[in-house]
Amino acid sequence: QKPVMSRELATGSTASVSLSKSRKQVNKVLSTGQKIALTPQDERTLKTIYDYLSGYSKRMLVESLVEVKKREVEQLKSEIPPGAKLLMKERANALYGTNNFPVNDDSIKKESDPEKADGEKKVDDYYKAREQLLKAEERLKTYMSVDHKIGFKDLDAVVRSLGKVLHKRQIDQMIWEVDENLDDMIDFDELQLTYFRNISDTTGNEPCFFFKLLEFLIFDGSNKGYIIEDDCMEILYARYGGGNLEREMKLLFGNRLRAEGGDGTLNLDTYLESVLGRIGRR
Repeated sequence: QKPVMSRELATGSTASVSLSKSRKQVNKVLSTGQKIALTPQDERTLKTIYDYLSGYSKRMLVESLVEVKKREVEQLKSEIPPGAKLLMKERANALYGTNNFPVNDDSIKKESDPEKADGEKKVDDYYKAREQLLKAEERLKTYMSVDHKIGFKDLDAVVRSLGKVLHKRQIDQMIWEVDENLDDMIDFDELQLTYFRNISDTTGNEPCFFFKLLEFLIFDGSNKGYIIEDDCMEILYARYGGGNLEREMKLLFGNRLRAEGGDGTLNLDTYLESVLGRIGRR
């Protein structure tokens, strides 16, 4: 049995109408033993979101390091004086064990000793930074080759990247809602299960705080950091059918709809305000 936690901001009907009957679903049994039914498109989308969220916190740190090193390498390369090209070719031949960079280039002017010393230093700095970049890229490649789950730090970092700060208890609540294995992490089967439960729920009793973050990321398929009406219409149409689309769009965007004089956009903050603020009112 799961420990009892506060259900504050955690429940609310996410499907006020029946799901569209036209959606072709595939039945599957999860590792936890539960049976669910998802469309192939749902499954592909959820896998994309899961891969994005799992290990997000550390991956972003390493990716940021790679980007910093790339800019540093480009900057150092641009600072190398033309007269040091000969030294760069010699260094490249030594590093890569080839003779693909011939050094008998008469077009390279001879340098004075101070110029040569400065050029050598800039070449040294360039190759040191380049080596650091290669190591950072290898570190990222190694990290990406390992399967990760979604943890507290990942959710915290993702939410912050979207301009929202949640209390620790709120993020703990998200994980608790989904964590069938009680390991304080979210795996792919658990993510699929909570998605299935929420899109199938007609009672308003299904915990949905994590699902709402998941849904925002699904709507924002291009990772803009916000969603627009066009992002949501196709997904809501497929989920609820054309006859219920207008109602669902109104529930989601409210007076932010373009037809209501709004700008037709929601960031994570206004999105959560909308979907969590109507608990019990659907």
